[in-house]
This record gives sequence, structure tokens and C-alpha cells, in this order.
Amino acid sequence: MQLRKRAETLLNAAPQPACDLAPDEVKALVHDLSVHQIELELQNDELLRAQQLIEKSRDELARLYHQAPVGYLSLNRIGIIERCNQTFSRMVGKTCEKLAGKPLADLLEGMDRDIFLGRFRSFFNHPADKFIDLYFPARGESNGFHGRITASLETNPADQPDDREPSLLVIVQDISEQRIESLIRIKIEQTLKNHDLFVSTLLETIPIPLFYKDTQCRYLGCNEAFKAFTGLTESQLIGKTVFDISPPEIAVQYDEKDRQLLEHPGSQSYEWKVRTVDGTFRTVVFNKATFNDIDGQLAGIVGTIQDITDLKDLQLTLKQAKDVAEQANRAKSEFLANMSHELRTPMNGVVGMAELLSMSELSEEQQDFVAAIKQSGQNLVKIIGDILDLAKIEADKVELEHSTFSLRSTIDLVLSLLHPQAQAKGLIIFNRVEPELPDLFRGDAGRLNQILLNLLGNAVKFTSQGSISITVLPGQVTDNRLTLCFSISDTGVGIPHTSLHKLFIPFSQVDSSTTRKFCGTGLGLAISKQLVELMGGTISVESVEGSGSTFFVRLPLELVVDTDTACQPLPSSLAIATNGHNPADYCILVVEDNELNLKVLELMLTKLGYRTKTATDGLKALELLKTDAINLVLMDCSMPVLDGYLTTAKIRKPETGTRKPDIPIIAITARAMYGDKEKCIQTGMNDYLAKPINCTELADKINLWLNRAS
Repeated sequence: MQLRKRAETLLNAAPQPACDLAPDEVKALVHDLSVHQIELELQNDELLRAQQLIEKSRDELARLYHQAPVGYLSLNRIGIIERCNQTFSRMVGKTCEKLAGKPLADLLEGMDRDIFLGRFRSFFNHPADKFIDLYFPARGESNGFHGRITASLETNPADQPDDREPSLLVIVQDISEQRIESLIRIKIEQTLKNHDLFVSTLLETIPIPLFYKDTQCRYLGCNEAFKAFTGLTESQLIGKTVFDISPPEIAVQYDEKDRQLLEHPGSQSYEWKVRTVDGTFRTVVFNKATFNDIDGQLAGIVGTIQDITDLKDLQLTLKQAKDVAEQANRAKSEFLANMSHELRTPMNGVVGMAELLSMSELSEEQQDFVAAIKQSGQNLVKIIGDILDLAKIEADKVELEHSTFSLRSTIDLVLSLLHPQAQAKGLIIFNRVEPELPDLFRGDAGRLNQILLNLLGNAVKFTSQGSISITVLPGQVTDNRLTLCFSISDTGVGIPHTSLHKLFIPFSQVDSSTTRKFCGTGLGLAISKQLVELMGGTISVESVEGSGSTFFVRLPLELVVDTDTACQPLPSSLAIATNGHNPADYCILVVEDNELNLKVLELMLTKLGYRTKTATDGLKALELLKTDAINLVLMDCSMPVLDGYLTTAKIRKPETGTRKPDIPIIAITARAMYGDKEKCIQTGMNDYLAKPINCTELADKINLWLNRAS
């Protein structure tokens, strides 16, 4: 230091002519100056390094300040932003420059702004351990967020005057996630409370007695219905076992059931007789199940008591009603079977005699009389058939056949049957089947024939002039089934719109007055509708009074894919008869107790050229079969002494002693209910004919079985 002062003195002095320093002194001075210069340079380097470290630290602090995960800002006493970091600027969507000098309250809205302004002064003066939660709405590209403000007062640096106003150092933390979680937690807690309240209310209001117990079979709780059922209060029940509230002999049985359930957790249900609070015995069902605690450990039993006494009484009543209904249904079926027998038996005489009469020499007038008798008889037979069909459908006793048939042949057969009636009235019948429509289907051709015959028969009946048409078009294809769309139209009287609903109701007619022009039972359409629906189809009608009607039938039928299974026409009776068959070579036994029917059958067989034997009961028939050469038996089913079923069973037994135990037997019966044909076959008969007997049909059956037997 002295050397430096000396050197400075010399440099600042006026120039002197000569230096009074000795050379050694000058040399020492120069050396000292060089050393000093080096020291200064070293000090300068240290200062530069210190400055760089300070600047680096300042930069790092600045980066930390601006990149901190929370917002930093300084506020003066009136809430003006003095500075802020970039994190806060991003949070509120404004740059730091635009935020400086602006009130923090301007970033808030509504109630949050009011809260901040109302609490800021107190917050500024005493910020320690305080915070303010505020919502900062979305601005610019930023999203709104919930922020928590905490702060501390800035201390004055040493180089700042003491009278400088201190700033409030504020930290703004985004607590949106925590707030959402808090709201969710609050919502869940509220939901749980509501759920607990709901469950509690539900248990209390449910009318079924309910209880729950712990693993020691002590009651933990119950609902109001249980208290009412047992007559016990909650204080008398909670913490008690069944031994505390029931007689010992009953309590042991209850406790045993509970122990079984606890040993094998799951559910348990059993019926029990219990005494109620009023002393009466009721039949109840206990439904119990185990439940677990939050750790999955067995915690106890929950159970309900369902009073089924009234249900049991109702079941008994229903069973009695069902028995009565079944008995009535059996009586109805038996009545219909008997009525069928009683009606068909005399009808067989009427129709048979009329048919035999028509084969004799008659005048033209007499032929007309006979034709009228035959037509009336056929009408009566159809009515009987309709009533029996309806009874079968109502009893769910109709079984559909499933065989291959020709659609076009079926329609042609129906039209051939109706052609004489249509021709007599001068009506034209049009038939159009889509050319590309397949011909072979699998289904019940007989029922389809019955449906079309009913619809077309009605069309002929209610049409006095004009035409009738049947059209068949293809409909929807599903798997291997094609829906056929039939439409039957006529130009007849039509149906009033208000009467369309009556068409498919049994025994209901559009014109039910005593002066009606068209007669009938009103069963044809009802049976057709039920048969169509039984076959999986639908039927509907459109009609205008005075302009005719159109019936639509949509019927799904199975397509025949393999043409090798095509239906082959059966050989006709004529073909069989001419195949070396001479009726005079055969003797037929007629077993019939009704004298008129016996005579009709005998005359028919004689007309057909057969020899006959007769018997009026089964015992007489057995005697003839033991002694005479009989080739075929026509067997009535309902006879005195020994009926047709028992007679057939005896014929089939070799020990009876008949000459031909395997002789063809054709049932001739007036019973035509469901199961009658099957019953005949099961008892050993070969075939079945329902009265009244048609001569041609009888000939076909006889020819068939005689040829098979030979």
C-alpha cells in the first residue's frame, strides 16, 4: 500500500530534471510495481469470476422463479401486481408485462372478486397461516382453474430505505384436481348417506318381515314389518338370540337351521309353520343368506319371512277349480264324442240310403229329390265336422301333418270340388299361381285344403254374379321356409266395415237376423283363422259393402329341396280294382248294431259286388270268424255285449281261435274326435272310416286292404 502511494505521488508530481532515487531503489520500485500489477490482475479475474457466478445464480433463480410449478407475484398494499413469474402468466393467460401494474382483482369475477377485495386488507397485514381459495376464469388460451393464495410480507433489503412500503409475496397454487377430488369425495359421501337413508327407509317400509344376525346368531336389527309380525320391540330383540324370544322346543329348530347356514355359507329357503302375535298359525317361507364384512369375512345372516298362507289357500282353490274345469272339459269332450256318434249314426243311414237310391232307376224328378237329400246330408255332416274341429282346436288336440304335397294339385282339387256350385250360379273362377313359384312343399295339405275350401266356398256362397279368383304369390324366405301369400277375391255382397270384427268369432255372423238371406253356423272362418295361426301364418280381410271381399292368407311352408322326395300320386281305386281283383271272390263281415246302418253297408257292398256276412255285436262276429271264410271286417266301435275295440283285441289273439288273426279290420265309427283314429289303430285295427260312409271312399279302403292282404 505504501509502495502504491509512493508511486502515485511520483506520477502526480511535476516533472523533475533528475531522479534522486538510487538505482537499487528504482529497481526495487519497478519490481514492487510488477508484483502489484500481477496482484491486481488476479483480483480482477476473481472479480470477473464472482460476477459470472452472481449472474449465473441470478439466471438460475430467474429460471426457477419463472419455471416454478406455482405462480409467484408481488402485490403492493392496494393489490396491484408489481411483478409475477411466467407460470402465473400462463395460468391466467396474460403476459408478465401486461400483468404488471394491474390489480389482481381484475383477474377475478363475481363472488370470487368480492371475496378477494373483502379479505385482502386483513390478508396483507397478517398473511401468516392464512389462505384464500379463488376461481380464476378462463382467459385467452388458458383454462379456468381453482387457485389457493398464500403469502408472506417482503423484508426490506439493506440498501433500501426503511420508509419503503413492503410488498406482499404471493404464491398461487392450482388446486383444481384437489378441489375436484374433494367435490367427488363430498358427492360420494353424500351419495352414500342418501343410499344408507334409502336402504334404511326401504327396509322399514318393505312389507315383508326382515331381520339380520351376527355369527353368534344374535339379532343385529330388523324392520317394522318384523316387529309387527313378532310383536317385539327393538329393545326386546337387539342382541338377543332366538332362545330369548321363542319357546325352547321351537328355538332349537330355528337355531339348527341358522347353524347349518353358517357352516355352509350361501342361501337357504324352507317352509315353516309359525305362530303370529295374534296366536294364529301361518305358513311362511324363510329365505336366508349369509353376508360378509368389508374384508370378505363371514359377518352374519340376513333373512326374510314371507307369509304364503293366502297363496297356499289360493293354490288349493285353483287346483280345485282346475279339477272342476278338467272334469267339465272331459265331460264336454265326452258329450261331443257322444253327440258325434249320435248324429253321425242316423246321418250315415240318410246319406247312405240317398247314395244307394241315386244308383237305382229313377226319373229326372226323383234324381233331383235324391240330390237334394244328399246335399242336405252333406251340409249336416260339414256342420258336425266344423263343431268337432272347433272342439279339437279349443282342446289343443289338433296335430298337423308334415308331408310332401303339390301346391297346384291341392288348389286344383279345391276348385274341382267348388266348380259345380260356381257353374250353377254362372260364376267364373280365376286361378293364378306365380309361374316361378315352387310346386312342392312340406306341410299339412289336408288343413290347407280345408282353409282354401272354406274361403272359396264362402266366396261362391256370397257371390250371385261376377267372378271369384285365387292368387298365390311368393313372400318372405326364412331359412328353408317360404311364405305363400294367398288372396281370395270375389265380387259378392261385401261386408260392412262395422261388421268385419265378427268374421273370425265362432258362431258369429255378419247378418244374424231371422230374415237373413244366407244361412250357416259361422264356424268356417273361425276354424280357418285358428288353423292358419296353428300353422304359423296370418289371415286378414278387406271388404267394401256391395263391391266384394278379399281374404289374405300368409302361410310359411317348408320348401322341398330334394326332388327325389317328390310326392308320388297314389294308385286310384280303379287301378287297384282292375289289378286282378274280383269282388265276388271276397266275403266281407259287417259288424254293426244299428239296423239301418247295417242295411246301408250291406247294400253298398252288394252294389260293389262283394259277398257279405253280418253280426250285430262282437261275440257274434267272433263266432262267424271262427267258422266262416271271411276276407275283411268292417267293425263298428260302439256296440252292446262286446264293443269293436275288445272284439278286435280278441281277434288278434291266436288263442281266440279265429281262422285269420291278421285279417284286415276297418273301423266304421261315428266317433270322430281327436284320438279316436289312433285308438282304433292301437287296438289292432288297420284303418278308419268315419260315418257317414261314402260309397267311393269305402270301395277305396276295401280295395287297398284286400290287395295288401293278398
